[in-house]
Formats: sequence, C-alpha cells, structure tokens
Amino acid sequence: MKKVGDDNGNHIHSSLTEITSQEILHRLRICSTETPCQCSEETHIPLIRQTETWDCGLACLQMLLHWLRGDTVKDLEAISAGDVVVNDPLSISPGTEKAWMIKFVATKSIWTIDLVMLLQHILTCNRTDPCDEDVNTMQGNGGGNRALQSQQRCQHPPKFSYLFCSTSFLVDESYSDLKYYKDAFSSDELRVKNLFQLARNRKLPLLQTSGISLQAFVDIISKRGVVAVALLDNRILRGSAIDTASSYSGHYVLIYGISYDESDINDARMNSPDENDRSTAHDFCMAIKNPASAETVQFITPWMFENAWRAKGTDEDLIFVAKHILL
Repeated sequence: MKKVGDDNGNHIHSSLTEITSQEILHRLRICSTETPCQCSEETHIPLIRQTETWDCGLACLQMLLHWLRGDTVKDLEAISAGDVVVNDPLSISPGTEKAWMIKFVATKSIWTIDLVMLLQHILTCNRTDPCDEDVNTMQGNGGGNRALQSQQRCQHPPKFSYLFCSTSFLVDESYSDLKYYKDAFSSDELRVKNLFQLARNRKLPLLQTSGISLQAFVDIISKRGVVAVALLDNRILRGSAIDTASSYSGHYVLIYGISYDESDINDARMNSPDENDRSTAHDFCMAIKNPASAETVQFITPWMFENAWRAKGTDEDLIFVAKHILL
C-alpha cells in the first residue's frame, strides 16, 4: 500500500492490489460487521431524470441530495408545484437545484472528478452556514458568488461521507481516440488535470486501486445507508452490440441496492439479452436509478454491471456515499 498525504484520514491512497470492502467501509466510517440490507426497496430514492444528453451525473447527484435529506416523490412534486412553505428548507425546486450545479461545474463535458468537486462543495456547505466556499473558490479561481451561495443555503443534507475510487487519477491520453471523449478532449485535459491536482492538494477522499472485486462491491452496497454513483458504458447497459472501443458511451447511474428477489432477478435477466451473460451463477441483481430511464428502478445482472463498469473509458470510477444518522 502506497500512501500520499498526511494521516488525517482524507488523503489519496494508491493500492497495487484489489482493495477490500472492509477498507472502503472503514474510510466511509461504516462498520463492516453491520447487518446487510438485502432488499433494495429499503433505500428510498426518488428518480430524477436527466434533461440533457450530458447531465446524467448531475441528475445522480440530485438524487443523492434528496435521498440524504429524506425527500419522497410527493415532496418533489410539492416542491415543483410550489406547494411549500416559503422558509421550508426543501423549497428549492429540482430545476433550480440543477441550475446551480451546472453553474458550479461550468462545463457540459462532465468527468467524475467534476462530480467529486461538486459533492465536496455540498459537504463543505453542510459543515458551514451559510456556504462560504463558492464555485470559483472550490475550483481554485478565487472570487465570490453570493447569488449562487444564497440558492444553496438551507439545502444541507444530513451528515455523510464519500470515497472516490478509480483505477486512475490521471487523464488517459488514449481516450482522445474514443468518440465519446474526442470532441472536448483537448479542452478537458488541462481542466481535469488541474482538478485532480486540486483534489490532491485538499486531501480529498480519493482511493486509487488496481480494482475492486464484484463481491467486494456487493458487500459495500449491501450495507444500510451506502450507495454509489458509477460510470458505466451505456452501450452495454442498453444491451447494444459492441463493435469497437470507439463506440464507448459514458453514462452515470446510481446503484442503491442488491436484490435477492426472484422476480427482480428475472427482470434483470430479461434486460440482458447478451448470450455471454452467465449471471445464472448469481442469486442476486443490482438495483439502479438510471437518469436516462423513466423506470423508477431498473434491475441489471451482475454480468451486465461488471462489463459496463470495467469497459475501456470508465477507469472503473465509483463514488461511494454513506449516509450517517445523527443521534
């Protein structure tokens, strides 16, 4: 294990071996002996759909926020309809929420590090009232944006922790050949490198590893109050034929549970027409919130998830988020 940074628990680690679920749970401050939650329906997350072709990651963070605050579908409907008390802390509409997120990331070419910086900003706002760290400051540009801050005040979720896991915290120049990255790669490269450096300087919770096993991932997501934003290859998620690496299509989803229900497993197998899917060897499936789908929940096989997650172009990016209940 190679460690970079100080010893306050928020440094970047690099592991040349597969990381264990116990280590990730430790970094999330979740007890590894806690009883697993074996029903995906026990984690209630309202579906928020993406409104553009590029904002699936932001939609996932919106779903995270509403889950952390305990919002229900009815809450979101009331907020959108304006049927809330003026000073209600949940009175910001999903549209307004998305607007300040877009202002924060300041790009339509979203990389996982953009989502991490946004999540860190939310966590920072959760610790200070009002928000004293705006988009320019967080991204290292200085300055202030009080209008943006005022939109974010009182939107603080309960205490939470997160951990960004990836096989690489560098910009892989070979991705410039992938159609998904090609158009914006030259402008993204320096911006993304700077964000990675900023994350290192601020000792954000990042963990570089050679890989996380499927079983370790299942163990983590099975814990109560733990979900993950995952970067997947959307062509695999859609069940599309895969011809060449150049057809990679990145897409963010929120994985919020493991289901052992037979009907859910059958649904997952129906969603995976690939003849190479050998998920009959598994007695579970993944429950996801897909911002590109109108379905409130989608079930996918372990084979589909793992192949979409480990595809070239994803770096196997995962952002684990743990919700901590304050007693």
